[in-house]
Amino acid sequence: MRFLRRTWAEIDLDALARNFSIIKETAGNAGIMAVVKADAYGHGAPAVAERLCAEGARMLGVSNIEEALQLREHGITTEILIFGYTPSSFVPLLAKQNLTQTVYCAEYAHALAAAALAAGVSLDVQIKVDTGMSRLGFDCHDRARADRSICEIAELTKLSVLNPRGLYTHFPSADFDGDNDGSFTEMQAELLDYVVEQLSGMNIVFEQIHCCNSAGTAAHGGLCHNIVRTGLSLYGISPDKRASFKGLEPVMQLKSVIAMIKELKAGDTLSYGRTFTAYDGMKVATVPIGYADGYSRSLSNKAHMLVNGRRAPVVGRICMDQLLLDVTDIPDAVAGGTVTVFGSDCGEHLDVEEISAISDTISYETLCLVGKRVPRLYYSGGQIVGQQNYLAR
Repeated sequence: MRFLRRTWAEIDLDALARNFSIIKETAGNAGIMAVVKADAYGHGAPAVAERLCAEGARMLGVSNIEEALQLREHGITTEILIFGYTPSSFVPLLAKQNLTQTVYCAEYAHALAAAALAAGVSLDVQIKVDTGMSRLGFDCHDRARADRSICEIAELTKLSVLNPRGLYTHFPSADFDGDNDGSFTEMQAELLDYVVEQLSGMNIVFEQIHCCNSAGTAAHGGLCHNIVRTGLSLYGISPDKRASFKGLEPVMQLKSVIAMIKELKAGDTLSYGRTFTAYDGMKVATVPIGYADGYSRSLSNKAHMLVNGRRAPVVGRICMDQLLLDVTDIPDAVAGGTVTVFGSDCGEHLDVEEISAISDTISYETLCLVGKRVPRLYYSGGQIVGQQNYLAR
């Protein structure tokens, strides 16, 4: 197994499994849909999905058909729900690969049905209702609008070539971002319940009903139906301190190396734009990671990395492929030594949340931005058990 020691991500599959177990215990009798969209939030979807399915994930959630097909090509046979848009011309492929497509309006439902009829196939679908996200979904922002959408949903269930497997909505603020007392989330849950009850009264029932994401499962567990959708928490990060699971472990660590150490004199300037001026005797380490690897330029002159368990400030502007660290106070820093971009080193820890806060973003984005030229190494039992290298073959 070839490993290019430049910049790499270490993925702890055992930590992933332990996180799954914590979430499963909280979810009670609800099955878990493991959300592995965006390459499993940057962790590498095939290996992550394989382990989560082995741990008991009932379903997988992805954004688009390309992500679903990647999993099928890697031998994943578990049910997969596509959250986003798929052109109706792909209905034969959806049916062939046993993929479940989200339906979010009557027009789209009829387009899918027409394509399925023409191809002589039937298609599994789940119906999404919009109870407050104002993105995709049948408009159910209030009961009056929900009543109109219920009529449309009832009509589409009569389309013989569509198999409506589930019904769901999405919480935009279950992590209390914009919903400090949880009332908006509770209102959404009540609207979903209303839709379910009205359709049930028409003898329209669904095998799968879900609304809770990671934050919803942690903070509003009583609102869960028979499926919960968890993404970020699986990877060991809580969406919010008030919407967190106890005992989660970060699954990814990002590492690099010191390419060179250079001693500077007072007045020397660093990197593009000369935004940092050296002091006399300053030692800087060049590290081969940059914004093309997903380490944001906004971290320039603000963030730290770990070298031999000690914090080294990022100095000067971050380049596309490299950056500089101040290692003056780290005498054992040497060329070829490991740098921890985020993760643990000699008992010290630098977490994704800290980096995200400095960048004025969220942990989701920080993880998803880890670039495709960064190989993922998969660990289990303390040993490397696989890798995903997007460039080298």
